[in-house]
Amino acid sequence: MIEMNRTMRALLGLAIIVVLFFVVLGFWGQYRSARDSAARSEEATIQPSKVEGAAAKSDSKSKASSKKAEEPKKGDKVVRVLIQGLNFRESPAPDANPIRGLDDGDTLLFISKEGNWFKVEDGQGVEGWVSANDQYTKLETVK
Repeated sequence: MIEMNRTMRALLGLAIIVVLFFVVLGFWGQYRSARDSAARSEEATIQPSKVEGAAAKSDSKSKASSKKAEEPKKGDKVVRVLIQGLNFRESPAPDANPIRGLDDGDTLLFISKEGNWFKVEDGQGVEGWVSANDQYTKLETVK
């Protein structure tokens, strides 16, 4: 009887250790997932909207414009979006307010570059900023 109690206690202790291991492992997985998600959200948004074409300059604070932009001409520099959900921001900073999300393949008119950011204009004539990181965007010349 005493031997059985000792065995039962050992099994119970082992079971508790296994349960604690899986609890810690679950928290670690959630931590890593949240950390990776936060890193990706600096550049991507959850609800992107379609933006196509590029054009002449307008007020950078404007979030909506009735002005329809022109298509880029031969020799114009454009920025091509390489990922789905890239943030189109109000200013050149990872924590700047996003104007909206961009789609993979969208083209924006290049205005200037400041550090690791491109100042661009979308197809509706709204100016904003996108990351100049070559994983997210590519500067091209219209041929």
